[in-house]
Amino acid sequence: MKTAIKKPIVILAAALVLVLAALLLGVIPINVGFIKGSVSAVAREKTGLDLAIGGPLTLRLGVNASISTGDIAYGDGPGDRLIEIESLHGRIALSALLAGRIHVREVRAQGIRADYCGKLPQLADGDNNDEPAPRVAIDQLELLDIVIDCGQPAQPNLISASFGEITGTAPDDGEVRVRAGGTIAGAPVFLTATAGPLGDLTSGVDQYPVDIEFESEYANATVAARLEKATAIEADIRAEVTDLRSMLQLFELAAPDLGALRFEAQLRGDPAFAEFEVHDAELGDSRFVLDATMDRSGDRPRATLAVVFELLDVAPLFAVETELEHLHDETRRSLQTEEASLRNNLLFEAQTRATEVKLYAEAAMELRLLEIVDRVLGEMIQCSRQELWQSLSRELPEYQWTRVKVHPEDLELARRAFASAAIDIDEAICGGLIVTNAEGTIRVDNSLSCRLMRAWPDLLPDLMKDLREQVDSNATACNDTSV
Repeated sequence: MKTAIKKPIVILAAALVLVLAALLLGVIPINVGFIKGSVSAVAREKTGLDLAIGGPLTLRLGVNASISTGDIAYGDGPGDRLIEIESLHGRIALSALLAGRIHVREVRAQGIRADYCGKLPQLADGDNNDEPAPRVAIDQLELLDIVIDCGQPAQPNLISASFGEITGTAPDDGEVRVRAGGTIAGAPVFLTATAGPLGDLTSGVDQYPVDIEFESEYANATVAARLEKATAIEADIRAEVTDLRSMLQLFELAAPDLGALRFEAQLRGDPAFAEFEVHDAELGDSRFVLDATMDRSGDRPRATLAVVFELLDVAPLFAVETELEHLHDETRRSLQTEEASLRNNLLFEAQTRATEVKLYAEAAMELRLLEIVDRVLGEMIQCSRQELWQSLSRELPEYQWTRVKVHPEDLELARRAFASAAIDIDEAICGGLIVTNAEGTIRVDNSLSCRLMRAWPDLLPDLMKDLREQVDSNATACNDTSV
């Protein structure tokens, strides 16, 4: 009896051990979606922005625990999202976590959109305690399909950047290194960045160094920045734009050939206020300094800009005037060419249409004249019908005609002249006759209608000429207002 009870207990315990082992080894994923609310609450408390996780949140335990999710949105509500991520996957070493360190094996995100016009986070002050921040290391960072633009721009055609891939590493106590390739305003660019150990950033050192190098077809720049504790930044910038005109054209801005732009600048600021000061700037043969500020502390950002030229080369300005004159002349010639082409096309279409209407009207008039002439011809022969018919019949060659076709009024004349032939009547024959032999191989048409059709090509031009002269004279009379 005890053996029978003990066996199921052993089986159940073994099953529980297997399930627990599968969970600990990461064989079975764990749905931890119940912590989404807590994570969002912490994000709102620490940064002042909302974090929404729309996809499932899945955890796999094991030596390198992993977590996966997607449809992430971070920003000031649905209409103002600072960052959106389609999918996110990360793996972390549990052994390092148990030892008080954060060792991220892998971070991979895809489908990232960042809005540089969105509201920035307001980081809360940390707790005052003497506990050191944990050391952080990242073996592999991979970001795919990144788009950076302004979600709700105040004006169109603002700068937009896209990167197919951004990769990086942050080894323990080593430099952070990031590489990126993509486009800015449609122009290919390549970025490299190095920074101090990630542990220094998390521990809150007074200044955290970040160095950035930027290369493109038209420009290159180096930035040496220092991040301070109070979310402030100070950066030294050295830049050179070898082809300023072509670069401005990427942003749909027209400019003369001003030469190369070289400058050194300093950037100082925090999320609320930033100042950009340019000194030792060269634009072609001109020399200038520049000071710009951006204040985001109010409801709407406010910007100021001041430029002082120490030396101004006005030659490019006169070149602009000459170029504008050339552009004006080219535009005027182009418009004249288009106007002449349009006028010629309209005239050609009008002439073609007029010719079509004229030909159609003349064809209709020709048919109408033929009908009138045929009818008048029949009326004209009534007084001498017999003599005309006999004259036409005598013109026929001597032959044994077996069938004769005549007008009904000429039936008796045909019977007397062709007593042995079959006589047919046809009202379409206004006068004359049509004869045929017995085999039907010979047919002679000596009717007035046939004679009219043979003579019609010679008669029609004169008739149409008389009609045109009559129409033109009537039109002139109608337009004459001198009376």
